[in-house]
This record gives sequence, structure tokens and C-alpha cells, in this order.
Amino acid sequence: SCEGEQHATMSVIGIDFGNRYSTIAQAKRGGIDIILNENSKRLNSSMVSFQGKERFACEAAVTLERSNYKNTVKLLKRLIGRKFSERVVQDELERFANFKAVALDNDEIGVDVMYNNERRVFTIPQ
Repeated sequence: SCEGEQHATMSVIGIDFGNRYSTIAQAKRGGIDIILNENSKRLNSSMVSFQGKERFACEAAVTLERSNYKNTVKLLKRLIGRKFSERVVQDELERFANFKAVALDNDEIGVDVMYNNERRVFTIPQ
């Protein structure tokens, strides 16, 4: 190594996606540190709220959930990899979904929301 040369260090992060909450951790200094959100909480709400031209995630989405209920999407983890026509999916959507779900090509699940002042359909992973 050349004298005075600086080397960039990289960090490894891990994300635990939960149905209600997600946690982000970083491996450093020989251990694991949980990354706190803007409210100094370890848990981040697993939800997204669409309003106008913006998307709000985690704590910001929680703040908007009551006033923007139909455009706030949550409880999606259990739908990842499932097909729209599956009975368990229909039960989940009936019991928990505050958003409009639609069938996409190949029987995938789509989420229909207002975004950028137009109707948009996003897949579950999006």
C-alpha cells in the first residue's frame, strides 16, 4: 500500500423484513449494530403511503395512515410469492387489506393506488 493512500471501507447491512415491522442492522467493529430510525426506534413500520407525487415509508407512512388510509399499503410480507387466486391470499385480503388488490399477469398480486395523481399498480416486491 502506498503511504498516504486512503482505502474506502464498506459496511455490510442486513434487513429483516417483517409483516408489520422491519429492522436494519450493520456489521461493524466486530459486532452487529441495529440502525435506529429518525425517531430513535429499532423497529421500522413495514408500510408505504402514496400521496400526490411522493411515497412515504416507515414512520412517515404511519403518520399519514389515518388521513390517507386507502393509499397506505401494509401487511404485504405474507403475500410475497403467492398467487392472487389462492384461497389464503383472498382470505388475507378480505381480513387485512385496506388497499385495492388486483390480479396481474401470471396470477401475481398487484396493489392499486393513486400515485402522481394517477392510478398506478405496483407488484408486491415493488
